[in-house]
Amino acid sequence: MIEIRQGGKEQSVEKKPEGSCDNTGENKPHACQPKNFRQIGTPQGKQKIYIEDYVYTYLHPVMERPEEMRLCVLVGHVEKEEDYHYIFVHGAVELQNLYYAGVTPVFSERTRETICEKVQQNFPGSYLVGWYLDVKGNTPRLTPELEHIHRSFFGGRDKILLLSDSLNREEKLFACDSSAVWQKEGYYIYYEKNPQMQDYMIRERAKGETKIEPEKVMDEALNNYREILLKKEETPKTRQGRIWYAAGFAGVLVLCVLGVNMLNNYEKMKNLENAVSVMTNQSDPKHASATESLLPYTTQAESERMTEQTTETEQPSVLVETIKGNVKKLDDKKKEKKKEESKKEESRKEEKKEEEAGQEPETEAAQVAEDQASEETPAEQTADTAAQPVLSEADQIRQQGYYIVQKGENLAAISRKIYGNTEMIQAICDKNGIENVDQVFAEQKLVLP
Repeated sequence: MIEIRQGGKEQSVEKKPEGSCDNTGENKPHACQPKNFRQIGTPQGKQKIYIEDYVYTYLHPVMERPEEMRLCVLVGHVEKEEDYHYIFVHGAVELQNLYYAGVTPVFSERTRETICEKVQQNFPGSYLVGWYLDVKGNTPRLTPELEHIHRSFFGGRDKILLLSDSLNREEKLFACDSSAVWQKEGYYIYYEKNPQMQDYMIRERAKGETKIEPEKVMDEALNNYREILLKKEETPKTRQGRIWYAAGFAGVLVLCVLGVNMLNNYEKMKNLENAVSVMTNQSDPKHASATESLLPYTTQAESERMTEQTTETEQPSVLVETIKGNVKKLDDKKKEKKKEESKKEESRKEEKKEEEAGQEPETEAAQVAEDQASEETPAEQTADTAAQPVLSEADQIRQQGYYIVQKGENLAAISRKIYGNTEMIQAICDKNGIENVDQVFAEQKLVLP
């Protein structure tokens, strides 16, 4: 709410005793107003609500209170001047140990008796003018349950209900008469001496403070004081020692696991080297270079040992090959030459056929190019579809031109959701003929400007 500081309007009017109302003079509509006050919001209508500064401070403490839900009864007096009704709130009494059904307090006849006792005890002679309910994290909203409580326990004309959310610093003020409950756009905070509220706040603060009693020390504790201190010093050391012991044990275990894995890998690599050396022919330099490239991490001693093992294993195969002679090798060479010659002849024949065919290869190449083009078109289509922008929820709502109000939403939240700010609230109200900004309900269809 917007706070507007006021004061000095009634400087020419003589100060009247508390509870009096001047019905004569030029300043007739303002005769019942206090001299020093400030405005919260934009109060309108012929029902004026004034909350004393100490009461406002008690309801809106600087330090956040730990209670999730808090309920206070408001007391004061009402003054009338022709069609104007002035409600003055100069006291607030907190009701504790109440039961709640969700976020709704449960009132009973015992609650009514408790209210009367607390008002008579702390603010004798005051009049019950309404109540205050604070629910942290819950948007202030007049539910049917709260309206029923207001009519049942605080019914009648000139009764107010102040709903608050101290977590988000939001509040709404409602006024009531015998037939309807409506929301007020603002109220006033006035300043004057209020010893009753001061005494009540001091008593409540004293109840909340915890009394510290002096510690009773026995003689045995004094005698064993040194031993107690030594035990306290030893306990953190033992805890730290256990932590370090556990960390060291975990580190050793990790090293052991890594060592076992390295040994297993070494054995596997060794077996792989032996298998490769047996399968390849070390006499061929090409194979030797391949084995060296496969085993870049072997040391020189291991490579020498591997070559010795391979030579020892390959000596029988070399002797066998020399005994059999080179006949097979020559036959293999001849066969390879014949195969190469036959391949060359076949390639020549195919070239001749292609020359005779003329433009047939070109037609085949064209057909292949068309097939590739037909295969590429779906990919291009998917790329085009992927390039299309995705509309956000706010853009979709603005395109459809209307919005359905969800449960718990108000015009400020709807404007931020659709337009990103609250500047369009008045435009939405004008478009849909809404006079009160807070009078929207669930499932209501709003035409967007």
